[in-house]
Amino acid sequence: MSDESGEFVLVCGDLRRGGAQAFLMESAEFFAEGLVRGQLIVVDGCPGLIPRTWGGFVKGEIYRVTKGQREQSGDREVRAADEEQAKNDFQQVLLEAIPHHQGREPVMAWGWKWTGPEEGYPVVESGDWQDREMSSPWCTWIAFVCLLFLPVGYVAATLLARLVGGTKGGWLFGACASFAFLSPIAGLTAALLGNLRRESARTVRGILVPLLAIAAIPALIALVALLRELF
Repeated sequence: MSDESGEFVLVCGDLRRGGAQAFLMESAEFFAEGLVRGQLIVVDGCPGLIPRTWGGFVKGEIYRVTKGQREQSGDREVRAADEEQAKNDFQQVLLEAIPHHQGREPVMAWGWKWTGPEEGYPVVESGDWQDREMSSPWCTWIAFVCLLFLPVGYVAATLLARLVGGTKGGWLFGACASFAFLSPIAGLTAALLGNLRRESARTVRGILVPLLAIAAIPALIALVALLRELF
């Protein structure tokens, strides 16, 4: 459906609010959360929407956009796919989308339909892209190790300095302690990368991020004080 104020698009993947690419839709006007009848599969990291006249529903968001924004939103929705695959196996079509708001009639919205083979791709059973199988939490584990390294690294630096002694021990303490003080910053970066990669262990990251942010402040102050003393 389109009118003088624009057209509707339906996005089902990371362009949705809370998704890794949601900022790309900031210039568009949010209309409503919506449903479209069909099935959702994961095609090389991007949503493969298979419209059907029967079965379950796929969850998405409906935006009112200009024609130029509509074309851009399509490119962004399947940006993770191979260029040739995106050109040949994804097709932008009009879909009947059902807004969540009571009293609103279904609208015709542009969405990206997967026209390639359905076999061999993971199915998102719930129809909600955010429920898909997520990446292994490597960045989350790195963030956890960085949080532990702050106290462990500082204690280790102190013991090594006492063991070596003298000027060499002082420089050794400075080097090891600097790494320990920087670890919360590295951990915070890793945790945020974990969010961007949509890793599992989301609850763990929810705990780690504020802890790392709190630890980073005194750690940076201590690092500056240490560097002034050394140099």
